[in-house]
Formats: sequence, C-alpha cells, structure tokens
Amino acid sequence: MTAPPSVIVALDVPAPEAALDWVRRLKPAFASGSLAASQTPCFKLGLQLFCLGGPDLVKAFKAEGVDVFLDLKLHDIPHQVEGACHALKDLGVKYLTIHTSGGLAMMQAAARVFEGTDTCVLGVTLLTSLDETHLDTFFPNSALNRSAVVPHWATLARQAGLGGVVCSAYENQAIRQAVDNTLALVNPGIRWPGDSHDDQKKVVSPQDAARLGANAIVMGRSILGANDPLHRCTEVLEALSAVCP
Repeated sequence: MTAPPSVIVALDVPAPEAALDWVRRLKPAFASGSLAASQTPCFKLGLQLFCLGGPDLVKAFKAEGVDVFLDLKLHDIPHQVEGACHALKDLGVKYLTIHTSGGLAMMQAAARVFEGTDTCVLGVTLLTSLDETHLDTFFPNSALNRSAVVPHWATLARQAGLGGVVCSAYENQAIRQAVDNTLALVNPGIRWPGDSHDDQKKVVSPQDAARLGANAIVMGRSILGANDPLHRCTEVLEALSAVCP
C-alpha cells in the first residue's frame, strides 16, 4: 500500500497572530478521518512570518502540537548557511529549506548541522513560479530547461546528504529516475481543482500530485481562501486517502 502524501498548510499571512489563529482553526481537520493516525498537522512558516515573529513564533506553533515547515530557502556561502543552521537547530522544526543552487558545499554544510536530528533539510530546486523563459533570461543561449536542471540539482542534493527536495509534481518522475526512492519529494504549487493558479506556473491538484509520487504537498491559498477552510482541508485529506487507500 502506498502511503498518501502528507499535507503541509502554507500560512502566507501578514501577521504572526493571524498565523496562530489559522493553526488553531485547521488542526481539527487532521484529528479525524483515515489520515489522522498517520500524520501530525504541519504548517509552513515562510520568510515574511519568520522575519516578523522569529524563533518565538516557531515555538508558539510547536506549543500547539503541530510540526513546522520552516521555509527560509537559505542561500549564501557555506560558512554563513552553516552558522544559520546552528542558530535554527534547537527549534526542532520538521523541515527546513535551502536552495540547491547554492552548491554542493553549501548543502553539505547544512546537512552536517542537522545530522542525527529529526529535521529534514530540503533542497529547493527551481521555484514553481519560474518556467523556461526565466531560465533563458538567466542563462542566454544555453538551451537549459527544467527537465534537465531539476533532476541534476536533486542528484546534488542527495550527494550532499539532504533528506529531500522541493519540486513541481511534474518533475517527480524524472527525479525518481535520477535518484533513489529515499529522497523525499515535496510538491508546492498545489491547487484544488477549479481554483486560480495565481502566480504559480507549475500547478497540479492534490490527487494528481499523489499519483505522481509526492511524499508531501504544500497547499495555501486553496485552503485559506476557501469558503470553508476547515472543510476544504478535510476534503484534501480525504481525497488523498482515496487516491492512496
């Protein structure tokens, strides 16, 4: 039996108090249904919220009994990233993101800090807001495309000792062909069928992400912007259970 992907709720809201309110509102969705025993509620805390609330906000999330996806996308020279990781280590987050484009040495530095802990360091490949047009802007006349770049960076992430990568669900299969199955695939850009794509270029439904082999999906606006966010969150969990019974 294939386990359904875990659901990470993205709290891209402008204030720490609002984020905590969402945590309390949505936690009950994870306390019932077929997925209740298999996953702890997990919420994404991004750069804006971390700049506003800092480590104390992470601690407040954890005090609510939820896991934290700390989406900082660290990208600097190896020494600086290593120092930042040491500063974050004791927070006990479930996931921490760094950019794979920072290079092998930078990724290795982050992986060393969290070795032996419960924190999974994830390498962000190409943002789902980017497409081939952006690659051509970055690297003129290179003929680079996502299908070549993303699996290569995922391979480097595995070599560096990272626990997983953040990638579009459409790239899961190519990564699986390049890297073994122990590398976790976390897919953002997930939208409930019929919802707006907003600024995302690579959008997929929760059900299709599960079929494409996601280990976890990140959903924000499709849940928070729904008429009944708690019901929508429950719908997502039930839909994933149906795809991966």
